[in-house]
Amino acid sequence: MADIYLDGFDPFEDIEDFSLAVMHGGEIRFIWKGIEYGICRYTGEGPGFTITKLSPGEIGEDIIFYTADEVLDMTFSGDKLRDIITQVEVVERTL
Repeated sequence: MADIYLDGFDPFEDIEDFSLAVMHGGEIRFIWKGIEYGICRYTGEGPGFTITKLSPGEIGEDIIFYTADEVLDMTFSGDKLRDIITQVEVVERTL
């Protein structure tokens, strides 16, 4: 089954909405405090996903996570994702 892409204007309703998207292999791009981040499936050994800072002209370093809770505890521009997930600007997400 092909991924379904939703472009912008589809914010996460709550932490559970985000967790389900991530744990089902969803790929997400969002902006927080003017910085764009990407969360995508990890293609290495074992299940998981990576977070990358997407900055123009530079390649961000991937950080590997294995659970949605690990991602939610990650700090983005000084804020834990679990505290801001319903406030980030979702640029793109797959279902």
